[in-house]
Amino acid sequence: MEYNIKQIISNWLRASENLHFDIKTPFVLEDKNNKKYNCFGFVPKFGSKKGTIILLIKPPKFRIRLKVNKIAEQLGYYCSNLNIECELEYDKVRFIDTLNDWGYFGKESLKPDWCTNKPWGN
Repeated sequence: MEYNIKQIISNWLRASENLHFDIKTPFVLEDKNNKKYNCFGFVPKFGSKKGTIILLIKPPKFRIRLKVNKIAEQLGYYCSNLNIECELEYDKVRFIDTLNDWGYFGKESLKPDWCTNKPWGN
């Protein structure tokens, strides 16, 4: 199955504008040895003090890029592996739930009004 990455990028940019958070997409993660890894995106202030690296995983095998996850975490980032099929449609509530699940780590005075930091299912 082919996936429309431009649509997924558009969805994230729309969520960024609507919910007032920053995103850089695409994003290149660089390790301590200057090796570069292409990632879907980067969201500062969520997931960890350094932010969240976003990777997209494709069903049915859901091959998670474990090496990139490990490198991101060693560098102090949170790494989120999102199911590409769930990213094809814009759903404001899903974006809010995802960002709340990651948690906000920026200045309290800049925290978005909708942000509760409640993980999925709470």
